[in-house]
Amino acid sequence: MFEHAETIIIPVQPEIPALKTVHSLLDYFSETTSIGAKSLFVLNNTFAKEILRQGDVESALGTKITAELPYDPLLYLKAVNAGIPLVVGAPKSIPAERFGKLATTLFGLEEPETNGTGPALEPVRRGGLMARLRRS
Repeated sequence: MFEHAETIIIPVQPEIPALKTVHSLLDYFSETTSIGAKSLFVLNNTFAKEILRQGDVESALGTKITAELPYDPLLYLKAVNAGIPLVVGAPKSIPAERFGKLATTLFGLEEPETNGTGPALEPVRRGGLMARLRRS
């Protein structure tokens, strides 16, 4: 599967056990496949306080981080519970901006036109959690 993929995104948490696991994965990949050139690393900050800096993570893995997603105690949870993508529900937020930059990097797209109101995306309204539960 990995050999057939154009790009492989590897999320990384800035903590020692996670870095050891990712490092083991990279060792395994280097022994079994040749995916190094098509791997992108995304630093997913899941802690309120910085445990390890991006430079520390890059040193531990021996590679550059392509994107860094910031910690946010409410936006991600709100997006999941409402069933609305973060880039639609909070288009001006820093996490939405970072996801947009990551998408641009991944797909080689130009930055979307915003008209000053965030990404030019059509909102997806699915009725939220309660509507989906009623449909089940």
